[in-house]
Amino acid sequence: RRRRGSTRPPAMASGASLSGLPAPVELFVCGRLCLLGEHSDWAGAYRHPEAVIPAGMCLVVGTSKNQGIHALVSLDPSSPMTFTMVSTDDQGVSRTKRFPLDDRVSLQTEAKAGGFWSHVAGTLFALLFSVIDGDGDGDDADRNKKTLVSERVKHAMATHNNPGIVLSNHKTTLPIAKGLSSSAAVCVLVARAFSKVFSLELSNETEAALAYAGERETPSKCGRMDQAGCAFGSGKLTLLSFTGDDVVVTPVVEVGAELFFVVADLRSSKDTVGILADLQRAFRKELELPVDERNSNNSLAHLLGDMNHEIIGNAVKAIGSGDVAALGEVFETAQLYFDAIAGEASPARLGPNGSPKLFETRTHALLKQHILAAKGVGSQGDGSVQFLCASAEKAKTVCEVLQGELNLPGAFVLEVPASKTN
Repeated sequence: RRRRGSTRPPAMASGASLSGLPAPVELFVCGRLCLLGEHSDWAGAYRHPEAVIPAGMCLVVGTSKNQGIHALVSLDPSSPMTFTMVSTDDQGVSRTKRFPLDDRVSLQTEAKAGGFWSHVAGTLFALLFSVIDGDGDGDDADRNKKTLVSERVKHAMATHNNPGIVLSNHKTTLPIAKGLSSSAAVCVLVARAFSKVFSLELSNETEAALAYAGERETPSKCGRMDQAGCAFGSGKLTLLSFTGDDVVVTPVVEVGAELFFVVADLRSSKDTVGILADLQRAFRKELELPVDERNSNNSLAHLLGDMNHEIIGNAVKAIGSGDVAALGEVFETAQLYFDAIAGEASPARLGPNGSPKLFETRTHALLKQHILAAKGVGSQGDGSVQFLCASAEKAKTVCEVLQGELNLPGAFVLEVPASKTN
């Protein structure tokens, strides 16, 4: 069902409960902006004896409190063993769907069907039937033993007589399908809803792992960057390293100068699933080549491996020293090589020919004088564009030019504050 208007249920008083059930819980999940390292997360997951591939590495920042998904989760004893979600998109249009929590085949079938609800169904499947370890989450009694998250979820549900769960996403201020990980944010939201309403105290890492497992049940064969970027919170600059199924999270604590990014919806369309399929197909073919050919300077393996490490290393150095101009040069270099190499692997979806709206906007003469760099967002393509600016004033001007001259309203500024020690 689709409808417009507020879908937010009346809030209960703090600490209140219905029939002894936990009170409803307010939730917020941000999106993520990948600054550098896109696609290296899934590339870093390829681990086999003949694959000499450096770990994937991404530099991400969580979107602000003004760009995210707002929701309320509660328990409903009148509809046992169900999960009902009201989802409101960024245009204010809402839709509702109910899922059976005791039917793993139904959840998996819905996940594999694709579309919006597939991400919800996939995450529900991960929460209830996956073998993800929840070690380190929960109270002290649980920290010393390994317990599957699915076992903890089922135990918590049984404790409350297997009630239904209602998740009301009453407001979404995150642009949908524009490279800011809106689908991953939904997956994190579902995992966080279970954690909060049942007091499971799942860590950000576990929430991200569940969301990743859920999204992998869908046709979107993403890497692990998106979920991790959404789970760790707003405005946090983070370095993510991916090796196989392992994710190492390293906060970037040395920020020598405040950073100003402008993110704009290109008001076009992108095919993330197609981009992933193209690049992963080309990447797998490269893995069959001899090592010297696989790591040639124009290969995806080089772009997403050694070159990516060098680019991100230079970016972290520039950020730490407060050299924003040098950071801009790093961004421009990254985009240049991405267009040349990834664009060749996915010519209908990437590069100047495959994503003409992105190319036209980031190279527009009216913007050049106000920006230090411009590059694609997320998987890239004609979804969104990001600009690095030298000041808040420049960022404001970029937003004005985008709206007034390029007919691209709704651009927003994402600020990363300088370290307190600087």
